[in-house]
Amino acid sequence: MLDIFLMRHGEASFNADSDINRELTVRGQSEVRRAVKGLSEQFGSVDQVWSSPYLRAKQSAQIAIEELGGRLNIQQRLTPDYNPSKVAEWLYQLDGEASSVLIASHMPLVGKLVSLMVNADLLHPVSFGTGMIVRLTAESPFDGCFTARHIEPLMVDNNQ
Repeated sequence: MLDIFLMRHGEASFNADSDINRELTVRGQSEVRRAVKGLSEQFGSVDQVWSSPYLRAKQSAQIAIEELGGRLNIQQRLTPDYNPSKVAEWLYQLDGEASSVLIASHMPLVGKLVSLMVNADLLHPVSFGTGMIVRLTAESPFDGCFTARHIEPLMVDNNQ
């Protein structure tokens, strides 16, 4: 079975010379720590941690590594507007090489990946809050066969 944990980076500052160099805010760091701690408590560790080359995603991945172990692996294809079908094909090739991977990336890529991998649909991307993690699992990876099994932080209905 293959577990893929897709994480949107935490809240980032707009005070930077370019989009690539935007840093996590204190709130963004806290969002990621909270989500990764919840993930660690439920699932322990992951085999690999990958990140977009953008600073805010790398910082989010480093926080994940502090809690889950591993080392930072930068992947150029995990940028916001990269083709999600190509990323999915690449992820499907992991089956057998790793049983779990956490990916720190961006919207719209993470939303499109969940939609593609769960519903075989690129037209209706899933919405991700900053610092949110979705766990996708599949016995045999291909478009539409993954199940979204866990969302961290767990969504709580405060109206009850």
